[in-house]
This record gives sequence, C-alpha cells and structure tokens, in this order.
Amino acid sequence: MNGPRILYLCSDEGIDLFGMRGCSTHLREMCWAFKSLGCDLRLLHATYRDAGLRPFGIEYDIVKPLRSKTIGYDLRKILTNRRIRRRLRAIIKEFKPDFIYERYDLYSTAAADVVSKAGMPYLLEVNAPLIEEQRNELHFRRLAGIYQKRIFGKASLLIGVSEEICAMLQEISPGVERLVVENGVNEEAFNPSVSGAAIRNRFATDDSLIVGFIGSLKGWQGIGTLIRAASLILPRRQDVRFLVIGGGNRLTEYRKLVEELGLSGRFILTGPVPDNEIPACIAAFDICVAPYEPMQNFYFSSIKLREYIAMRKPIVASDFPPIRKMLRHGEDGLLASPGDEIDLAAKLNQLLDDSSLKERVAHSAYDRFAGRISWRSCASRILDAAEQLRKK
Repeated sequence: MNGPRILYLCSDEGIDLFGMRGCSTHLREMCWAFKSLGCDLRLLHATYRDAGLRPFGIEYDIVKPLRSKTIGYDLRKILTNRRIRRRLRAIIKEFKPDFIYERYDLYSTAAADVVSKAGMPYLLEVNAPLIEEQRNELHFRRLAGIYQKRIFGKASLLIGVSEEICAMLQEISPGVERLVVENGVNEEAFNPSVSGAAIRNRFATDDSLIVGFIGSLKGWQGIGTLIRAASLILPRRQDVRFLVIGGGNRLTEYRKLVEELGLSGRFILTGPVPDNEIPACIAAFDICVAPYEPMQNFYFSSIKLREYIAMRKPIVASDFPPIRKMLRHGEDGLLASPGDEIDLAAKLNQLLDDSSLKERVAHSAYDRFAGRISWRSCASRILDAAEQLRKK
C-alpha cells in the first residue's frame, strides 16, 4: 500500500544535505526512511549548494537564501523566507501533498502561513532551542521569540527529538499536541558485521587498542577533555591509541594541544572522512567515547551513541539525564562526569583493563536497542501520528 505524499521542508541553509554533521545525517536519513515506508516524498531545501550536484534518490528542490553583507541575520532570514513561501505554494499546487513536514528554523513562517489556507496537517520537528543556540547571530531576540511562538502555535503536531525539547515546547505552546521522536540510526550501514581493518591499516594502529570518537570537533563535544584524559592514560599504556575522526573549526587547536602534551603519533586527529566510511571507522574502535562538556541544558538526542550501540561497541559517555536513559552505568556502558578528564580516564581504564566488562556492556546495550532505534522506526511513528491527525 502506498504511503502519504509528504512535502518535507528544511529552510536552514546551514544544513548541507550531503554533509557529515548530525543535522545533515538526520535530514537525509528521515527522507530515506519515509521513502522506504512507501511515501511519495519531495524535499524543499534552502541552501547555497547548486541542485543536481549529487544524486539523492529523492526529488528535491532548492531555494537560494539571500546573501548580503549589509543586512543582519534576522532580516536575511525573513527575506529568504519570502522566497521559500513562493516556491512552497507552487510545489503544493503541483505535488498536492497530504501533509507538510518541516525541520524548524528561525523565522521559518512559510509553511505555517501556507498550511492554514491549504487545509492540510503541518508537522513541525524541533531539534534545538534555536534562539539560545543562535544568540550570537540574532539582532532581535525578542522578535525571533514572537515568530517562534506564532510558528509553533500553527503546527498540527510539534515533534521534539528529546523529552527536554518537548518540555520547552510545552512551555512555549501549551495548547499544541507534542510527540517525542528521538534520533535514529541506519542499521543497514551501522552493524557489527562491518569491518574496520582498512581504517586500522590506514592510520597505522597495528594491534593497539583504539579508543575512538567520531563527530564534529566543536567545543561542546569534549575533545579537549578527551586529549587531557589521554595524557593520563598513554604514559602507562603502550598498547593504546586514540583516534578522533571528524573536522571542524577547532581541529588545528586540538592538534596543537596533542603536540604540546607529547601525544603525537598516539592521539590521531584524522580530520573529516567521507560519510560512507564512518561505519568502518567505528568498526575500527575497541572503545567508543562521547565526552560531552558540562552544560546546563543537555537536550541532545545523540546520533553518535546510537551508531556506537548499533555496532555493538563498549561506550564511555558523559553523564547527562538523556544519556543515562540509554546507557545504564555499569550495565550498558560507563558514564563519566562531564568535563572531568580524571574521571573520564578512570572509566576508560576500567574498560581497557577488563575485557569481560567491555564485552558485557557492549552486548547489553546492543541487545536492548537493536531493531528499536532505526530511522525507519522514527518515520513510522511520525506517520502513525499523521494518520491520527487526518482522522480527527
């Protein structure tokens, strides 16, 4: 049976459909998951990238965001949104979707404005408290809040990627129905049968035990803490290497820190790799780490953790409530105090020194979640919710 026709909107020009960041992964995988469930999908994406540079397997349209050095972030967003609205109306007329599914972005009123006249459900996915995240870009924070409340209020359903995000949505728009749909993982690509031999050979890690991280090298990811933890481990463990896969604006800074601490050759920062190599990179790790820095409001639904779990890897991660719900300390992984390199080193040493513990926590997490955290299951829950909206 054919699924519904979905017009998927992403007006955030900072998301590269073919990029390596979590937001790019989320956008691609949800498109593919909807399609795998029989949906007729069309994507409308605001991006500076030219259309047609890479095949995607799904029809997508491009709106070029406004470029200007003379007007601020807020006005550029508002004017770009006018372009999106015009294209959105044309696609609705041609494609005739059953509902609009949007990844929320600041000032993204196009869908909210159009659906009220088109008379169709409007499902809005919210991934982060964007006003807080973009505070250094915004010139008119109060105006952004007014727009946000208006957009949320017009949604048929607000979808938060974590309970923490849904609590924020409840506070802003208490009258709108909400649904928690956490991020998923592509279990066809990420599974225990993937080989990491080529990655180990490439980075000359021989028979060493590899502590690995994969992701963007932003400050909150905790790579500085990981480097300092490594400086406590490596002097007494000649059989251990650290391998950090990913790029970002702090790559040069972290490489300098590695050199200053005398860890060159044993703490390897590779830079970015093609996205199709990411499963093999994780397969090369003996222990996976997610060393997030301390933060007041940890609202993430970590794709990284789900990829580690799907590949049946032992994990050491920072101890935050959303992570604690996935990884029971001592049962499914080990949790370390955020930003504490001494505690992180101690937890890593526990796994390095105890192969039976390493195997037990890896299998426990895998057995709990295998088959339950796929992107397909995320899309299925959303389709069920959309069907309930249609029946109302």
